[in-house]
Amino acid sequence: VNDFTDSISPLKLKEYLITGKPVVTTPLAEAKPFAQYMIIATTVEEWRKALVTSLSIDQLTRQKSIVKVMEHESWKKKAQVFLKICTQSNSINSNMKSKI
Repeated sequence: VNDFTDSISPLKLKEYLITGKPVVTTPLAEAKPFAQYMIIATTVEEWRKALVTSLSIDQLTRQKSIVKVMEHESWKKKAQVFLKICTQSNSINSNMKSKI
């Protein structure tokens, strides 16, 4: 992990999580908010243990625990947030123009 990798948002990480499949990752900044739903490993030994541990957790149980958390990560939710920002921006711009 370096400054560059810490600045990225790996979309696949979230896609993997929602499947309920085991996820083991390096300590990326973007992974840390979801740490309770995956295993973050740094060393070779941590990776070995993480892989063994992750395979012992039931997939359905894992998936049920992440679904609620990932709801706000859907494209529909992202579009709603973007639309709200655009609407607010448009409203601000209209108010500014009316004052000129």
